[in-house]
Amino acid sequence: MSSKNAILMWPKTIAGQNVQVTLLDDASDPGVAVRNIRKLVSEDKVDVVIEPNITPAALAALDTVAGAQTPMVRRSAPGRSASRRRARGCVRSRWRRTTARWPT
Repeated sequence: MSSKNAILMWPKTIAGQNVQVTLLDDASDPGVAVRNIRKLVSEDKVDVVIEPNITPAALAALDTVAGAQTPMVRRSAPGRSASRRRARGCVRSRWRRTTARWPT
């Protein structure tokens, strides 16, 4: 399933607030991704940015979202290069998978 189709399945409201989704195609080009994100944070004044699909575009976008103090959400686990890079205002998080132990 494409990212676009997955995003279009997201809820239309969260906590009673309408959610407006703007999809922009970066053509897997980091320069286009940065221009798109600059437009979203400076002109459209978005509350949150969803990370671009490819790691080079996501890394290129870090300084833009950090400078605008706009959160950027990752839809999947990062590769090593993405998780090592930090920018001011970006949060590093980690998922842990645990196994439930049921009483026997």
